[in-house]
Amino acid sequence: MARPGHPLRQARPDLPRRRRPARHHHLAQSIKRHALGGVDVVNEPGTKLNYSAAINHALLGELVRRAYGADSFSALATEKVFEPIGMSRTRFGLPREWAEEAVPLKVIVANDSWLEPRDIEILNDVISEDAEMPWVGAVSTIDDVFAFTEMLRNRGRVGDFQLIGESALDFATTNQTGEMINDLYGMVAAARKWDLPTGNMGLGMALAGTGTHARFFGPFVSPRTFGSYGAGSSLLWVDPVSDVSFCFLSSGVMDEGDNVARFQKLSSITASAVLNR
Repeated sequence: MARPGHPLRQARPDLPRRRRPARHHHLAQSIKRHALGGVDVVNEPGTKLNYSAAINHALLGELVRRAYGADSFSALATEKVFEPIGMSRTRFGLPREWAEEAVPLKVIVANDSWLEPRDIEILNDVISEDAEMPWVGAVSTIDDVFAFTEMLRNRGRVGDFQLIGESALDFATTNQTGEMINDLYGMVAAARKWDLPTGNMGLGMALAGTGTHARFFGPFVSPRTFGSYGAGSSLLWVDPVSDVSFCFLSSGVMDEGDNVARFQKLSSITASAVLNR
């Protein structure tokens, strides 16, 4: 949801209105109750690049669950992804035995944000042990995220095991959106009078691309650099040319424009320190 009167609300009237937080204990029921039952198609596929951080992730998660015939998306993710990589401290939902170690989300600055602090911080209550949310519903550690990032750097391999096919990973990290502008980051750039960035999206992965516009991965990585970012606080990327990976986690959620500027600086420091031998 977006702040009332915010430019994103005016541009995207389809976004849900503010209401009491929903509990998402079973993905299939969340799909039925919140996604398919309450939202219409707003654009023809392939004609618009919008940030959809809940509904699309929920639909993809349910598609995967049904394809495997699994009872639970969360258990499937653990079996097929987390356990093979060795991500022993990562789950969708927060196990009770980890609760005392969990670092709560906290909004640092939200002056220009399209979300209010409560929209973020309420996740501290919503992400419970039985919450099944493919969107913003996982807990992890920097060591586990690094292990995942290293799997990507090693072209889908974990040791001698090929977890993701190289051809599938190559396809997922190829630009699928052409020159389209990502609506959310176009809005962020316009508000700060930055050059409008092309979306440069693959399948679930963002790409560095070329140009001098502000971007998370900075200007010094190769154009085929790919990765992911989210919620004003996290980032991972892999540069297949320099063979370098980078990841960052924080529980402090910043305004998205400040977040882009921060990660561009950190990514630039990292990429410029690489020595090609």
